[in-house]
Amino acid sequence: MGYPEPEEFKPERFLDKDGNFRDDPAIALAFGVGKRICPGRHFVDATLFIVASSVISVFDITKAKDENGHEIPVKAAMVARNGLIMYVSGYRA
Repeated sequence: MGYPEPEEFKPERFLDKDGNFRDDPAIALAFGVGKRICPGRHFVDATLFIVASSVISVFDITKAKDENGHEIPVKAAMVARNGLIMYVSGYRA
């Protein structure tokens, strides 16, 4: 089960027609199931929410602008290295 256009930012793919989060088994499996389920899953969810909301509330996240005030389009292309590690083209670790 994959999503069409996985490289595109489409948060609506995780919502049902009423605007609520879908009960997606692929997302639920990220933390495992049964006896081996991750004991820290609630901590991770809460921490990610706090970090994301803190960053969004403090920083003005917008596209960069050129000297004329026009937005500079973002062209991010993922490049695979060794078939496992991926990075954004132009930035290497």
